[in-house]
Amino acid sequence: MMGLGLLFVFIIPVIITIAGFRHLAPLLAFIIPFMLYAIIVPVFDSLWLQYNLLGNPGLIMLKIIGGAGFGIIGIGACRLKENIFFAVIIIVTGILIVLTNAPNLAVVCI
Repeated sequence: MMGLGLLFVFIIPVIITIAGFRHLAPLLAFIIPFMLYAIIVPVFDSLWLQYNLLGNPGLIMLKIIGGAGFGIIGIGACRLKENIFFAVIIIVTGILIVLTNAPNLAVVCI
């Protein structure tokens, strides 16, 4: 069951971010995934898990950091057309930032 949670929480959003934001401007490729992850995910976490999680500053900071990671992945996806080596470095950096939210993954998968 943990593998299914890992698939839907981490792998699929990264693939969607890389494929979906490849043709946007770099600013939009950062802002859209950032807003989706940093604002919408805490709201759904608070509705799914507990109502008092929405005002929890620790959860909000983790989601802002994760949103920045997905935004960086979006910027890397924009750069795939120009320089693949530089884009892969940016995407891997974004994935590492998203993985800093790994303790939060256990909460979602339970």
